[in-house]
Amino acid sequence: ARKLGWMARGQGDHVRAEAMYQRAADAARDMGHGVRLAMSLKGRAGLLSLRGEVTEAWRVFEEALLALGDDTSSPTRCQILTELADLAVTTGELDAAETMLGEALAIHEAGDHAVGMAQTLNTLGDLERGRGRPEVARQHYARALALLEGIGSRAAVYPRLNLGIALVDQGRFAEAKQALGQVLLEVPAEGARQLQATARVLAVESARVLMSMSQPHSLLARRTFWPFLPIARDCWSSSR
Repeated sequence: ARKLGWMARGQGDHVRAEAMYQRAADAARDMGHGVRLAMSLKGRAGLLSLRGEVTEAWRVFEEALLALGDDTSSPTRCQILTELADLAVTTGELDAAETMLGEALAIHEAGDHAVGMAQTLNTLGDLERGRGRPEVARQHYARALALLEGIGSRAAVYPRLNLGIALVDQGRFAEAKQALGQVLLEVPAEGARQLQATARVLAVESARVLMSMSQPHSLLARRTFWPFLPIARDCWSSSR
């Protein structure tokens, strides 16, 4: 049922997806299988978060962590912590998010999990952008990008986009244009439309700013702090 929920979410049928995740959670609870219960609850919480039901999503994420019991070092715990931290970043609870991400990153580093480390670093970058620290954010995005490029993962497009955004924040428009231009080459023709549209807008804006460099009075007016681009975790898991 959990796999059916994942498939339904990928098809955009969130009603069926939630029903499947709930069925999987009920079955796992009856069998006393903590990890399967946690994964099913995580799937449902992700849907709630997408719908903007923040309070309920937070509750279900915490229930998923409790389902793991004494298991404090599993990949499942890391995934839940990272998604919960995503939610905390969007609601401005940055200190709580940083604590969760620090725990998740330590577990991923101990297991040398490149994709998990990249996910966590990408979210840490979002957190630092929220704090108004684009250089620290840029460093996190750059590290995430290097990890994913190192294993040949197509998910590298996500930290590359965020790296471009952080460079725009810093006024490093030439570097931003290069990064965002690469994003446009990497995004598949079908799907990821929001990602492609965001990258295109930023690339055009960066090019426009570069052309106006001879007019210093216009630069400050063009400096923009771009909003976060929410990225579904499913994109990472099917990225190779």
